Formats: sequence, structure tokens, C-alpha cells
Amino acid sequence: MTKEMMQVTFNPDLHKEILPSPKFDGVWWMGIPEEEQLEGKSVNINGQDWEINVIGFQGSDARGSVRMHEEPDMQEDVFMVSGVGTMWVWDGLDCGLSTNQPHEMKGPIQNRDVSQASYTLAVASYMHPQFHCDWEYLVLNVESEGKTYPIDPVSTPQGFQHRTELNELSTYFVIKRKKV
Repeated sequence: MTKEMMQVTFNPDLHKEILPSPKFDGVWWMGIPEEEQLEGKSVNINGQDWEINVIGFQGSDARGSVRMHEEPDMQEDVFMVSGVGTMWVWDGLDCGLSTNQPHEMKGPIQNRDVSQASYTLAVASYMHPQFHCDWEYLVLNVESEGKTYPIDPVSTPQGFQHRTELNELSTYFVIKRKKV
């Protein structure tokens, strides 16, 4: 079930901003034409209102990486569209209870198809097997060559840290949001 949908566009004619090192190595950022309409928009997920603060595409034209850094003010959701990489999400604790989870990411489409694909960011839901209720989450639906690929995010909660290694030419969609 889909509760809310927002169209987003990858426009290859927009400027790719090369992000500064040493935090970023070979990684670029590209805004989206709908940015002004979506930034500041409020979405409700599981009864909690979230405000979208940053939205766009990020990637690399070869291997690339993002050093470990904290998301102090917002949650970041990353949806891998094309390419292969790994993101590590760390809770910041320095003890045996700490979690530093690797998340393997592989986009469902080829990089050559990124600019022709259609993208829909949606609040979707499924029946949670343990709690027997609808559980809502963000998903990026990518339509390419007549097929739709729902991409679940790798999420870094507010206050957690993350780093990313991209193994090849890659493109992913990023949204940063905060509770309101």
C-alpha cells in the first residue's frame, strides 16, 4: 500500500558538484528540479511527522568514498540506484553493545539507464509480521525499461555515524529528514 508519492527527476544536464575532500573522495552531488517544492515538505511516517531538509542524487564516476561522519541533526536515507558499494552505520558507542553494521548496496539498474528512469519517493506500508499492524517506511520506486524496482533505504538515524565505499561508477538518491 502506498500512502504518499513524490516524483523526483534525475536531470543529467544539471551541474554535478564535486564534494570536498578529505571527507569525500571522488563523490559528487546533484540537486533535483523538484528540490524547491520538496525541501521543507512534511511527510507522515508511522504517525510521526518528518520534514524533508535535503534531497538529491549523489554518486561517483569511478570508485569513491565518504569518510565516517555523524548525522547530528537529521536522519539520512540512501537509496542505491546503480552501482555497487557498502555503507557502515555506527551508533557511536565504544563498547561491546555498539553496532557497526555493514550494508551491502547494489542498484537494480545500469548507470547508463539512470537518466531515462522515472523515480517516485513514496511512503509505503506492509503488514508487520511481529506486531500485526501496518508498518510505514520510505521507498524509492525506480521505473526503467518497463519494470519497477522498489528500493529500500539504508538509513542513518540522527546522532549515528556512517561511511560509504563505492566500488564502481554509482548513483544513489539521498534524503535527509528531521522529526517535527
